[in-house]
Amino acid sequence: MSIHKIRFAAAKYLRMTLVAPIALAVALTVGAVITCPAAQAQGSKAKPIAIITLNSVNNLLEDVNFIGSLAGQPRMADQVRPFVGMLQGLDNDQPIGLIVQSDGVSPGGAICVPVTDFKMLLGGLQMFGITQEDGPDGTIKIGAQGQTLFAKEA
Repeated sequence: MSIHKIRFAAAKYLRMTLVAPIALAVALTVGAVITCPAAQAQGSKAKPIAIITLNSVNNLLEDVNFIGSLAGQPRMADQVRPFVGMLQGLDNDQPIGLIVQSDGVSPGGAICVPVTDFKMLLGGLQMFGITQEDGPDGTIKIGAQGQTLFAKEA
């Protein structure tokens, strides 16, 4: 796969993600680890299948501009920057990580997203209808549109 196809796939993913601010918030946060319930249930039995890193948000937005320039819209990222700016507490200069795990039966994993202020980020997500409640061991249960995620500051 060529670099242009990879950049296009990342830009397309980023654009789709920014349409749903909830997904954007999950994809853009440092020091927070957000896991799905299946990954928590797997505990130590789960083994990593893949560890993936994505470029920083700022660099991904530059890639969006690159793709836009190929289509005659060199400032395409300007359309999504306001969404990024509304989420205070994100660190847009650090990379994003994804861990895919499986216990041999069901998949799970974690998203490691950069934050500068975890509490500020969680407070800002309330304007998108995201609920939160404290859980055991310092975890935070996050609810959004019928989905539940668990976050823990690392």
